[in-house]
Amino acid sequence: GLTPVVDLGAAGTCYLNTSAATHTLKLSDGRVVYLYGDVFYIRQGEKALLLSANPQEALKKLFTKAPLKEVIEVLEGQYIGFVVQQAKQSVEIFTDVYSRVDSFYAHSEDLFCLSTNLDFIFSHVTPVHDQLMLSHFFSVYGWYTPKGTTIYKNVLQIKVGEILTLSSKGLTSKVAQFKPREIKQYDQSNLEDYYKILKESIHARSQHVKGKIWISSSSGWDSSIILGLLVDMYGSKRIEMSTGSMLYSEKTG
Repeated sequence: GLTPVVDLGAAGTCYLNTSAATHTLKLSDGRVVYLYGDVFYIRQGEKALLLSANPQEALKKLFTKAPLKEVIEVLEGQYIGFVVQQAKQSVEIFTDVYSRVDSFYAHSEDLFCLSTNLDFIFSHVTPVHDQLMLSHFFSVYGWYTPKGTTIYKNVLQIKVGEILTLSSKGLTSKVAQFKPREIKQYDQSNLEDYYKILKESIHARSQHVKGKIWISSSSGWDSSIILGLLVDMYGSKRIEMSTGSMLYSEKTG
């Protein structure tokens, strides 16, 4: 169920499903952080600091020392987060650096609701289809709408690099400027570094899986490399693969 977490003054009260949080971090400055989803590791330059030993303390240290924008840049995972500040009567809402988790929200003068489940959103608002986004959805390969939008006019998603803030002033948004990485020249000497980064990344995402580990494979290079590394880490008996082809698709045979 929903639990009241902060009084937002004139904007009302903020409720969260606190029992569903993967991590609840009570910081020394009074802030409380709720993370929902998977947190894999903290990036330190080109290296990864795994969180398996004591994740709570490592996460507390990160949120205490770094501004939220920097936290998002280095905290690798698939998650949605809330930073609750009683003193400022505010809640900051954010996602991982690529906004991998679909997070839908609707807002008006007297309502804000956010969920990964559209049914929850539609229990509070009546959906209004967006014809432009529907056209985009059916005409672009991959069947998607641009990040931050949906096929509904009155339902949005959190954008990449976006931080939403709920306070007595209502809802505000800040989006970090996208800065593409510079292309570098790599040679054979970089292969070992790349291999270690890739292996650590796969291990961080798979280490907590119990029983069989499944991989969806296209039989191409990318998925085959991941498949091979998983077999190398855990043995062939723990790894299962699924693949398939689209009916009536000439490209997949």
